Amino acid sequence: MLNIRITLMAIFCLELLAFTALASEKQLTEDKVAEQASIASSGLTITPVLTVTHQSVNKDEIPSEVLYSVDIELDYQLNDLGLIMLLEHNSSAVDSGVSATFPQLNSDAGTTTKRTQISEFYVYGQLTDEGGSWQLGLAEVSTLIDTSAIANDEVSQFLSAGFINNQTIMFPDYAVSARIQDLNAFGNTGYRLLLSSGAGMEETNGHYQDLLLVSASHKGTFSAVELVTKDDGYQANLGLWQNTNEAPTQSGIYAGIDMTTQLGDFNIRLGWSTADVTHTDPDPEPENIEQFYGIAFHKELTQGSFGLGFNFSKYKGNEPAISRNWETYYRINLNQHVYLTPALQWLNIGQGEGANHDEFKDVLLASLRLEVYF
Repeated sequence: MLNIRITLMAIFCLELLAFTALASEKQLTEDKVAEQASIASSGLTITPVLTVTHQSVNKDEIPSEVLYSVDIELDYQLNDLGLIMLLEHNSSAVDSGVSATFPQLNSDAGTTTKRTQISEFYVYGQLTDEGGSWQLGLAEVSTLIDTSAIANDEVSQFLSAGFINNQTIMFPDYAVSARIQDLNAFGNTGYRLLLSSGAGMEETNGHYQDLLLVSASHKGTFSAVELVTKDDGYQANLGLWQNTNEAPTQSGIYAGIDMTTQLGDFNIRLGWSTADVTHTDPDPEPENIEQFYGIAFHKELTQGSFGLGFNFSKYKGNEPAISRNWETYYRINLNQHVYLTPALQWLNIGQGEGANHDEFKDVLLASLRLEVYF
């Protein structure tokens, strides 16, 4: 009951904040509009986003929490080249709180190694006159392959990690990387090629000077090749990945498809990891998961959008644990700058080794997320 009361109070406070933002939107002066137009005309686009999330769970021993994050993306274009820089700041998770106990249920929590950091800094451009693109620099590697139009963004879509990326892929954090892609190289079929450091900001404890160290005594590489085919109503991908950051080398195969139907949009993901490593830790990190299957549904409505998803993970081990997770949300469009998203998530990890942890059984989590785009 305490968690429910806290959630109701959080809903009231966040709604008040959202409608305050709605009112303040009307107070933009002509000078501010002119300033924004001047910045845009110079080739520089600045996109600040504030995200506030309240989460409470049906476990009395785990306290509820409110977390926030601020992302400021700068995109500067000069002729045929572009430069992206992403500055992130977020609050710290509560010790033994919701996101610390269940990190897989809030992918927007703790995304920075330090409270404030430059998470991305890379250049990009067109691959050839016929099309395609390339990019080089510090980037969020998990956004460069295994993409989806409806299940790939923890800010505006699902919060659970299993509805953002295939959970068998052992992605590094923000890492120095290079990607080339041409999705129309062979008519309706194309490719993505990715090479990055096997460890990023999280793995190097936020030390930028260590990001370029790639050797047996430091860290290896992450690489992937992906084929993409598309036609009216669908886009499908099939890929192979390898990470040499830890011994033995980990690798796997994954597939996914986005489909648009009269009912709405669907995403399906499948993944298999081939590394021969046994873990008993029930925390579903990619290095622990051998098989992954997920399906997500998205529907645009008059005043917002609705999402519903379910995924299933099988851990490595002689007696592997099984993880099941579903999430549903409704993202309410208050105005062009403010969105409010109530959501419910369920997680259950049972059977086998590492599954006798009561805190991972029948977890029901309620969340309320506020997005403000300035």
